[in-house]
Amino acid sequence: MQQLDRIVELYLLLPAYPRKSTVTDLHQRLLSRGPDFTVCRRTVERDLAFMMGSRHLAVETDEAKPAGWYRDPQRSMFIKQLFVNTPQAIKVSQRTLADAGCLPTAARRTPATAEHASLR
Repeated sequence: MQQLDRIVELYLLLPAYPRKSTVTDLHQRLLSRGPDFTVCRRTVERDLAFMMGSRHLAVETDEAKPAGWYRDPQRSMFIKQLFVNTPQAIKVSQRTLADAGCLPTAARRTPATAEHASLR
């Protein structure tokens, strides 16, 4: 399983503000998505921290114990771009992950669409 797939899936599991989910809840829901998403709880925490630091994903947490995680649909450009321009959203996501050092070198050169692949 690719890290990008897991991060996108986790992002889609995040509730929109004002609802919130804990890391434990998100971890269990991610595990229920199938064997491709079998990761430890700590990996989910790292992925959430990564998304929170991204300028393209409006992922936030509160100061509660346990912390509640959510996405702010008013600030998030990711989902808007995903539906309006999927290849652009994939490119932005890959660039964000690559800048953070989260993608293997081969994935950084992967074209965003089959149309781009045929141009090579």
